[in-house]
Amino acid sequence: MIADAEQYKKEDEIQRDRLEAMNSLESYCFNIRAKINDEKLADKFHIYDTKKMIDTIEDTLIWLETNQFAEKEEFVQKLRELESIYSLVMMEVHTAEDSAVKVSEEFSDDSAEDRSFPSITLESNRGDELSNLNSRLLDIRNEHQRMLLPIKGYEDKPLLSLEDAVKHLQEIIPNIRRNASIAKERSTTVADRLTQDESAAIQLYTMKWKPNDQSLSIHVNAALREENRDQLIPYSCYLKLVVTALRKLPSVKRTAWCGVKADLSAQYLIGKEFVWWGFNSCTESLQLLEYDKFLGKTGVRTLFSIECETGKSIRAHSSYKGEDEILLLPATRMKVVTRADFGNGLVIIHLREIQPPFT
Repeated sequence: MIADAEQYKKEDEIQRDRLEAMNSLESYCFNIRAKINDEKLADKFHIYDTKKMIDTIEDTLIWLETNQFAEKEEFVQKLRELESIYSLVMMEVHTAEDSAVKVSEEFSDDSAEDRSFPSITLESNRGDELSNLNSRLLDIRNEHQRMLLPIKGYEDKPLLSLEDAVKHLQEIIPNIRRNASIAKERSTTVADRLTQDESAAIQLYTMKWKPNDQSLSIHVNAALREENRDQLIPYSCYLKLVVTALRKLPSVKRTAWCGVKADLSAQYLIGKEFVWWGFNSCTESLQLLEYDKFLGKTGVRTLFSIECETGKSIRAHSSYKGEDEILLLPATRMKVVTRADFGNGLVIIHLREIQPPFT
């Protein structure tokens, strides 16, 4: 009887979660439709974007009517797709508003000296942070998508202090031990039940060397993407420490963004499955990618909208605490869901993280 009661309770919880996901999807559809139909906002949406959103919402509502007994995961998936499309439409709205502001400034009678620009203080004050994150967010261009041998060997290494874990990298990366010591000193207040060495290992990954191409993140990712797996041997102890740290962090299950200033659409065909071999950085902030230091708002660009399942938010352990950085672990497997040309040089590719066929 107790077993039956527990089984009933479990099934009841599953049913409640399923209904909650269904109601969330339906509510989101009605809320977005109300925003699009709002007269105060109507002139902000391009007619093409409005039609696309309305068609998508209507298709979703029709799907809801005929799939009321779908699994929770199917409702969540539909909601994520709607959120991605709406986010992209709003990005275009913000871009248009910024262009209008620039035009009005050009024709203003006020002198440049008399005007203040509070909207750009973020970029000027966070220049170092943005520059640091920039090299990692755009590093996705170095992913070649070739199938390589699994990343093995580091799991069997002992957990060492950060200083000892980077010993074998002294001949490869200049100042690695000095920067490891700095990262360790900065990691005195540790979050997420990590040890000081584990937190410092993440911080060391996010630190920027001068010149930038000597940074640890550049070197370790180049080795992870190298076909010759012997190139990873010197990094084994560091990988053991940093991957152990990252696996302790809660997984982020939401949409994350990254991109490159190039058209990569030919490499990412719909339905294709592939592996990203390096550590890859994404951001929760779509607006951040509009900065010229990242993708900007003009020119040829590829924006990735990624449905994360195992991404890790490393903000609490980054060398720059203001960064909303989500880190994908090495050998993350992806599938291309959709691909669209949004005009003005912008291609948007929707990716979904999937489980590998074997571990």
